[in-house]
Amino acid sequence: MPDEAGEEEADDDGLYVVWPENRGPLELFLALSTQWHHAGVDGQATGLDYTAIPPTAALMGITTTPMLFEDLRDMEQAALKVWRDRRDRERRS
Repeated sequence: MPDEAGEEEADDDGLYVVWPENRGPLELFLALSTQWHHAGVDGQATGLDYTAIPPTAALMGITTTPMLFEDLRDMEQAALKVWRDRRDRERRS
């Protein structure tokens, strides 16, 4: 997670620190890792299946809120950008 200066914080083992308020949204996002929609001939991920969020959250004991949905969408968009950038680099290689 970025610190006040926008730098990523990692502990001594090189693992990233997750702030307590971000733990639930991150765990839910990771639990939804099999719930991506895919399209095109190469099966590119296009976004999460939002219908999977409420039942998954309920099973994990996480209350769904507008802020939680916003957090999930932020992580979704970040993941899509990483995958898009990786595809672009591979196409140029």
